[in-house]
Amino acid sequence: MFALLLAFGVVRAAGDGDLDARVCGLAIALGIVYVWGTVKRPPTRRAAYWWLALITILWIGLMVHARDFMWLEFPLLFLFLHELPRAPGIVSTVCLWAGAALIPAWRYPDQWTIAAAVGPAIGTVFAIAFYYAYVALRDEALRYRALAEELRATQEELARSENLAGRLAERARLSREIHDTVAQGLGSIMLMARAGKNAADPSGHLKTIATVAQDSLQETRKLVQDLAAPPQLTTALEALVEAQNERARTLEEDTHFELVETGDTTRELPDKVSACLERAAREGLSNVAKHAHARRAVVTLGVFEDAATLDVVDDGRGFATTNNKGFGLPGLRARVAELGGRLEISPGPGTGTALTVRLPLKENQ
Repeated sequence: MFALLLAFGVVRAAGDGDLDARVCGLAIALGIVYVWGTVKRPPTRRAAYWWLALITILWIGLMVHARDFMWLEFPLLFLFLHELPRAPGIVSTVCLWAGAALIPAWRYPDQWTIAAAVGPAIGTVFAIAFYYAYVALRDEALRYRALAEELRATQEELARSENLAGRLAERARLSREIHDTVAQGLGSIMLMARAGKNAADPSGHLKTIATVAQDSLQETRKLVQDLAAPPQLTTALEALVEAQNERARTLEEDTHFELVETGDTTRELPDKVSACLERAAREGLSNVAKHAHARRAVVTLGVFEDAATLDVVDDGRGFATTNNKGFGLPGLRARVAELGGRLEISPGPGTGTALTVRLPLKENQ
């Protein structure tokens, strides 16, 4: 806009007969100084002020010799508002308006009218309003850009946190899986080996050790393969109960284990529900075998319309339900909680124990 209005002033000056060497020299100097400042940018604030002062002097010189250069006031308004703080910038624009309105009145009094002052005044007010509206929009855009950058950084941090949380959750899951499968199998093998050392005929113990070792190996393989197609829950529970009965017979213990089914146990359950109930049964039976000294333990599987339940009830001496050492019950509680279920253990030492797990089906489809 500055170049266009400068050229317009030169053309009008030529048409009015005001174009002489002074006007040409001042116009060329003004153009050079303006372009130098906008392209090179003054290196310091002080240099910028001197640049503005030089442009103003050259513009006033042109105004003295040719009044049509008054329209350069408007690009100069934006230049001053941009380079100066708000208060000095507004004062400077008023001074520019005064120069554009009053210099022609001084130089050309017979051709000057009040409209020559009112027109630039209205233009000056609109220019100031437009400039600060633009600044407000620019600042808002910068603020939103900063917010977008902050949001992006937050999302990246959240992604890293979720990644870390996922790794920690997977480590906890693997810890529970290893405890529920390999660790319990190795524990059973150790008990059998100790009992077999003092047995007159250790063949039964060796047979049980081989069976438990084979089961543990299969569980380890299933853990590595992540159980893409787990077996039917009832089949897995029957195998668990039979394994405990076999163990009790080998160790000449009096505990009898049995499985009871209620509801629609032929219904196909979600894999994560089946896996959780199987782990609950495994943990409950393991605790009965290790701590209960019970004569009878019953595993009850219930499959209903809205929930699946599993109970492990024995008539032994019970144990303290507040014991949270190891991975067993705490890991089972975490597994049940992940599926929105409920785990209860009652009543406590001296009265037998009932472990109850209830998992909702609708939420885990």
